[in-house]
Amino acid sequence: MTLTIGVLWLSDPQNEPSEILPHVYLGDVSHSGQRALLEELGITALLNVSSSCDNHFQASYTYKNVIVSDNMDADLISLFPELIDFIGGCKSVNNYNIVL
Repeated sequence: MTLTIGVLWLSDPQNEPSEILPHVYLGDVSHSGQRALLEELGITALLNVSSSCDNHFQASYTYKNVIVSDNMDADLISLFPELIDFIGGCKSVNNYNIVL
């Protein structure tokens, strides 16, 4: 099984997540609620970086929630080690299609 990772944003840049690295997708809040889309892309884990996005399918996917305000003052850089650990952990268990 291949792991694909994704990141969720609150705006909709396009109709489906962009693959930013092999098996790592950048998506938004609308993508996180589309089970058919997640299945089509082989998504198995979701990295939810927001303060208001729900985990729609907790029984079916691995989630990591990082509560961050959507503003210019949000300190995302300090969160990178935690986020990288999650992605690496998913990759190591072959659970590696992720939406960020």
